[in-house]
Amino acid sequence: MTSKLYDVLIIGGGPAGLSMASALARQVYSALILDSGVYRNAPTKFMHNVVGFDHAEPAAFRAKAREDLEKRYETIEFKSATIATVRKTDAGIFEAVDDQGTVYQGKKLGLGTGVRDIFEDQPDGYGDCWGRGIFHCLYCHGFEERGAETVGVFAGGIISSADMLAHVTPMAKRLSQSVTVYTNGDASLIPAVRAKVHSSKVHYDSRKITSFALVEGGPAVRVTFEDGSSKTEGFVVSHPKVVQAAPFAEQLGLEMSATGDIKVEAPWNETNVKGCFAFGDAATMMRSVLQAMYMGGFSALGMAMQLQRELDEKDELNKKERTNPVPLLHVLIIQTAALERKVPVPVGVSVSVETCFHYFSREGRLLLLALSTKQTLTFLHAHWPRMTLALFTLVAAASARKCTNITVPVSLTSENAVFDFKTPLTKIDVTSFAVNLARQDPPFVKQVQKGLKNITGSYELAATYCEPDAGPGEELQIMTHGIGFDRSYWDFPYNNYNYSYVARAVDEHGYSTLTWDRLGVGASSKGDPLSEIQSFIEIAALKALTTKAREGSLPGVSCPYSKTIHIGHSFGSVISYALANESPELTDAIILTGFSQSPAYMPLFILSNNFIPITDTPLAAQYPAGYIATESTVGVQINFFSEGDFDPQLLDVAYQTAQPVTPGELLTIGVPAGKNNTYTGPVQIVTGGVELPSLLDLSRNFFTKASRFNTTVIPGAGHGLNFGYSHTLTYDAIFDFLSE
Repeated sequence: MTSKLYDVLIIGGGPAGLSMASALARQVYSALILDSGVYRNAPTKFMHNVVGFDHAEPAAFRAKAREDLEKRYETIEFKSATIATVRKTDAGIFEAVDDQGTVYQGKKLGLGTGVRDIFEDQPDGYGDCWGRGIFHCLYCHGFEERGAETVGVFAGGIISSADMLAHVTPMAKRLSQSVTVYTNGDASLIPAVRAKVHSSKVHYDSRKITSFALVEGGPAVRVTFEDGSSKTEGFVVSHPKVVQAAPFAEQLGLEMSATGDIKVEAPWNETNVKGCFAFGDAATMMRSVLQAMYMGGFSALGMAMQLQRELDEKDELNKKERTNPVPLLHVLIIQTAALERKVPVPVGVSVSVETCFHYFSREGRLLLLALSTKQTLTFLHAHWPRMTLALFTLVAAASARKCTNITVPVSLTSENAVFDFKTPLTKIDVTSFAVNLARQDPPFVKQVQKGLKNITGSYELAATYCEPDAGPGEELQIMTHGIGFDRSYWDFPYNNYNYSYVARAVDEHGYSTLTWDRLGVGASSKGDPLSEIQSFIEIAALKALTTKAREGSLPGVSCPYSKTIHIGHSFGSVISYALANESPELTDAIILTGFSQSPAYMPLFILSNNFIPITDTPLAAQYPAGYIATESTVGVQINFFSEGDFDPQLLDVAYQTAQPVTPGELLTIGVPAGKNNTYTGPVQIVTGGVELPSLLDLSRNFFTKASRFNTTVIPGAGHGLNFGYSHTLTYDAIFDFLSE
């Protein structure tokens, strides 16, 4: 299966990578930090020059930064892994593979991999003294040893020229009473340095050094010469040569500077490979924690601008596809419930006459929605009654899945509630019902419920079954939509199926899926909106549907499924919750999206919908009187969308395709979720950040026996999680949970 696609892969969990993650999180981009646990400054006891962390242990700094990120930002993840190879695929995705063969993918790549110090050409013991008594930077080290009787400056590596020796020697002099410059056998350096450094406190020694050794653990260093003599220095200043710590620059074909650093373009630090950014020690000679943090943060800004620009370009392209006419090739006759009209088909689109269409009209337009064939039509609209059909978005979805629309006959029995009031049929009645239902004290339900009654009947459930082209998946995901939607919520055709959860589940993760119109909704059987279509009989419908799936008796489905996962949205989550509680043997995991067991949300939901009778809507011919529907896009936006997280045109389409609800459903929606759940399998609850995330812990008390319990909040998302720009985060969270 394909791995999760992150906005950014960050290789390296040091200050640079951590700073990058922090900046990306502030704009709600997803990032995975791949950290090997190997750090250049590991030998040093303390770090300096970082306000608030001066003289702190480097490990403590990293731990605090990680703690802050994990505690505050849900889009940032960490993985302990040693990456072996990195490449950019033909699709423009960056792919990293660790030494265990695990694959990670990101739209952008951040290289905070640092450098490795070369000790092989240094005197014996050099590496053991590195960072403990041999210091490369006197802004980072040396202050604590100030006043030492004598310190050494060792010529070699980066500090091998007279200019570099003359640069560091005065700094060493400020921290000691005297300085000895060791030219390590190169006597010609001495006059050149002496000409630049004028001080009686600076001395020179050209003898060859054979070894360094810490004195009593450092920082004092014993310097041993080729003649066998030795001298102890308070510390030694030296900077060995460095090389890239990882082979990724070569693997990616990155341009390098003359000093061996990855060449980047200021200020965003992008390399010559688009989408790949390098920062910190790997991309500069000015190596310090502050510089690494600065570069990591600015690289994140560059990435964010690129990601947003690409998203805008994609939206603009989709906008053009929606508004520009498509060349027509031929016509297709579509028959559905006394409707026979000619529909234009764009060049290159292959359409099957067996395609099952759902249709309805709104505000003088006829909308046709084709559900799930392998070559799938999306939306068409027409002026009514002229029937001049025009293309809205007609796309052939060349997918890696096979989908079939099926009708499932079921016999159902449930114990429904009996209510002592008349079904609301007028606008005044519907408004009064909504106001009464929103009042919490006393609860309206308790006032009007007068008992229970068994309901038995035969019904048909409209569903769509999908499986990978390679054949059925090992597990079947059964998805139940919420109020205001039908089964297309899970496989929404808008923007060329960009918002489709089914596409991700089947095409990328190899699941089979079963989406269905809840009983009383869409193409499924209808019933009395007060006494019959209640949560109880819909729970029974999901049980029957699941049983058939596990037995292998679903029409048009070639195999039984021993493993089923139930995913719900809003009211669909309530139904899935009840299924797991009442028939735990039928489900192997439940995912409850847009779900909370706090009653605080329902009054707002009910009132903001501004319900009107179904007879006052274009759906009147498809539903019995007594159903109620949202009056306008205002109610849809308030209840399901979050400011800044949605496409305005998608809001219009969501309203055009919205489905009604029954008073019976609204009166009974809270009953199943109010019971403690004895389910012992894995449970995940996913909710939007503008809903009631602070109340998710309330649900933990209802799942005391769950084998795994996870709550995930999607930052900035509304109640209609699948329809937000943030839908990818929702889907990522679900697949991550199921993969554990």
